[in-house]
Amino acid sequence: MSIPVLNEVYTEVRRISIAGSVIAPGDFRLQKLIEPLRKSGEKAPIFTKVADNVQKLVESTEKTAAAALLELSALITSILYTQGATGIEGELKELPPSPVKSLQTKTNARVIKPLIEALTSTGSGRLELIRDAFERGLFNDLRLVRPTLQAIDDVYGEIGEFVATKVLPLFGEAIVPDLVTTLDLKGKMGHGRRLQLIHQLAPAVAREHVKKALEEGSKEVKLAAIECLGTAEEDLNFLLEQGRAKSQDVRAAAIAALMHSQDPQALSFLTGLLDGKDLTLVSRAVREALPDQVGTEAAQRLEASLAELFKAKDKEKQNPIAERISSLISILRPQREKYLSLFTKLLAQSDELVKIKSNTSGLDLIHQLTQEVAECKAAGAKYLIENRDRLPADCFSRVAWAARYNSKPKDYFKVFSPYINTSAKKNTPEAVRSEQLIGTLHSSHRYYYGYTWNKDTTIPPLDPAWIELAIVKDIKPIVYEHAIPKHAGTKQFLSAQWERVVKQKDPHELLDIAQAMLQSQHPDFEPLLLEQIKKVVSGKNSGYTGYWFVRMGQNLSPTAVPQLEALVSDAATVARFQNDLIDCIEAIKERAAKTTTA
Repeated sequence: MSIPVLNEVYTEVRRISIAGSVIAPGDFRLQKLIEPLRKSGEKAPIFTKVADNVQKLVESTEKTAAAALLELSALITSILYTQGATGIEGELKELPPSPVKSLQTKTNARVIKPLIEALTSTGSGRLELIRDAFERGLFNDLRLVRPTLQAIDDVYGEIGEFVATKVLPLFGEAIVPDLVTTLDLKGKMGHGRRLQLIHQLAPAVAREHVKKALEEGSKEVKLAAIECLGTAEEDLNFLLEQGRAKSQDVRAAAIAALMHSQDPQALSFLTGLLDGKDLTLVSRAVREALPDQVGTEAAQRLEASLAELFKAKDKEKQNPIAERISSLISILRPQREKYLSLFTKLLAQSDELVKIKSNTSGLDLIHQLTQEVAECKAAGAKYLIENRDRLPADCFSRVAWAARYNSKPKDYFKVFSPYINTSAKKNTPEAVRSEQLIGTLHSSHRYYYGYTWNKDTTIPPLDPAWIELAIVKDIKPIVYEHAIPKHAGTKQFLSAQWERVVKQKDPHELLDIAQAMLQSQHPDFEPLLLEQIKKVVSGKNSGYTGYWFVRMGQNLSPTAVPQLEALVSDAATVARFQNDLIDCIEAIKERAAKTTTA
């Protein structure tokens, strides 16, 4: 018996069983299977019976769907059971227990699917999606363990590095056996990450592989192995030796490993590097660990180097000093709060620093210092707010960001709204501060994920007065991002912009406006979006933005379902959008069912 069509029925029945029988009535995917089943029924009557049961389910109501689904499920399962085989030849063995952490599988498949695609495919935009999922705690899901392990070898190095350092440690020792069995000591960077991850999760297990990698590993794996050393006494002499190796990469790896040591020899070696050619390697090696002695020595040299920089009048003499200062600032990063007073003391000399025109300029150093101060949370923000007019205008975005994270919304508006000056002459300090402030107000960490925008939830919301000001000043991006419900000014503004952009045929800005309308509960959102979806699925604007317009359809009300269903069956609808439309219909029905139940 040829059973591919039965397998399709089984897949759809399983999907509906998971989602809930409420979405079965009128289901298009099931409906498309009826005709093939009836044709097969001409040769095998059992197919006709299955077709009758499928039709019964499709034509059911919300009240009768559950019984019809159960009947079809029992029939299709029993048929497939008789056609298959269970079990496997061989000896049964008990699997060893795995120390897996408590993970869940409660996340909606619509959220999991694009995340799995981002982890296992190629293309741009994947890193942002993975980071957002990590921040929202979505990796607490068993279905993501295997795809995340696969991503450690991603062709885009930043993704491999992110999952290895941030995501995979969440799964604990349970993934160590998999990491060990897939470890290739002759492999590239992904295998170096594996070795470091094994060392992080199970140091005793890693030890043997680290020793072997030092002898026969590829360059990438050997460097990773060196960074795994440093916790055992026997490693010290080897690391000190490698810290003087000819290869810069090997020296950098050894320095990074020595940063975790408190041995007097290691500390003496590291402080000695602060005056040598490997200072930049020290700054790169400092990640989360910085021995106090090294930090103290670096701080002393930083202050002395700035004084030396001011004395050097020749640009050629200033160049190496400015580069040294930049490296010393980077070295202090893990203990920035401890050295906040030093950073602010140096920033107090900004008027002199801006005069330095070396390759690493004085303005570059001010930017670097401002960034470190901004990362010092409330204390750093307080200093930057108080000194906002004394610092160069080019640094205003960092001042504005630090203030926004650490100020009450009303206070933030009161202090910073006067800097909005859209009529200021270009390139003047007033214009630069205004442009940088506007940039911080509409550049919250956001991007498309599934069907909605996600924003940085750690940042305080803007005071509504900013929206009023943005409307008056016609600063569209601020209104689009921060549109608020039940606000007459926002409603009128968005309606006018939609009309303007439709005429200009700019789908990217139109998508921004649609998102703002959704966010602000604009009364015209539904008819305007439906109109746009019709254009997209008929082939007009079917590019990247078209995909997101269709996906946004999941936010429509149940009254829009008949129109979406008509588009699915319309011969003019581009085939690739049919499944997306069906997904939207199912999402709307699920949401409506949950609302009714609640």
